[in-house]
Amino acid sequence: SSDGSFGGGQQLYMSSEDWSSFTNITSVTSNDFAYAPWVYITGDGEDLNLDNVSEGNLGRLYLSGRYADIDLTNAVIKATNNNDEAINVDAQFTSLTLDDQGSKVWINSDLTYSLVGGSGDDYIYQRGSGVLNATIDGGAGDDTFDVRDMGLADLSQTTLTNIETVYFGDSTLILTPTQFSEWTLDGQGKIFTIADGVITGSSGNDNFSGDI
Repeated sequence: SSDGSFGGGQQLYMSSEDWSSFTNITSVTSNDFAYAPWVYITGDGEDLNLDNVSEGNLGRLYLSGRYADIDLTNAVIKATNNNDEAINVDAQFTSLTLDDQGSKVWINSDLTYSLVGGSGDDYIYQRGSGVLNATIDGGAGDDTFDVRDMGLADLSQTTLTNIETVYFGDSTLILTPTQFSEWTLDGQGKIFTIADGVITGSSGNDNFSGDI
């Protein structure tokens, strides 16, 4: 175990084992996400948290590899209007817990996970394509789940709680009838509903293609 000191303008690459070896990390304090250090961590299947950061903040956090439970409740990552990729998760993981300041997080590849937001206004971007089997609780605040980059987003196996808006852009959505009636949807793409294995289109001229 050791202490760590992160300076401004640094990009730091390490394994999750290296990260966990720091017992106390001090970083610069900056509202400029481009100046605060960017940290890239490759996971080995274990849990991860930011509890060892005792001072200052991080500009961005990039996670790759594999994780069990990711705990980001220690609010050291600045989520500003220009910092859309403050937290970038290009990894397989079991669960993710966010802080209370209002997080912006990208989920790049995993389609099976649970996520719990904090009391701030969380913005959750989902990439990948196909069937999403996720349980997401946005917590308090005005939270958005953004699937615009999925192309084909089958959310029929996904549970959303305390998510105020699902933004889908030009993506095609597949929802259950209950999801369609209860969720607040924002986008221009087509919406299909599925019940008992049967997909139903809209009242317009629909064309569905893809694997579900």
